[in-house]
Amino acid sequence: ALWNNVKMISWVNDVAAGKIDAKLFVNSLTGVQFCALPENEFYARAQAQLGDEEGMVEIAKTLYLGMWTLIVDAKTRKRRPDGSIITPKQEEEERKRTEEKRVERARVWAEREKHL
Repeated sequence: ALWNNVKMISWVNDVAAGKIDAKLFVNSLTGVQFCALPENEFYARAQAQLGDEEGMVEIAKTLYLGMWTLIVDAKTRKRRPDGSIITPKQEEEERKRTEEKRVERARVWAEREKHL
């Protein structure tokens, strides 16, 4: 959603495999604006370029579903405060480090309690 117009055009061109004019399809929209488009607008924009051609529906559907796949993915991924994505491997490593620290603190407290 935070993509600029150039990135949106590039994404549309990649997803549509060059079957439509991505610059015309995206127009001057940014990623946030593009994500706010209703589904019927995708079909209207594809139809404006391709008419009632059979592939028009498939291209519009592919773009719409692709956009929502990115939105859902972005919302469900775990991220650091700086916005970078935390991979499952990194998450597991962090969990292990946290567990090791917890075990060490428990050991230190157990040692302290012996002297009380």
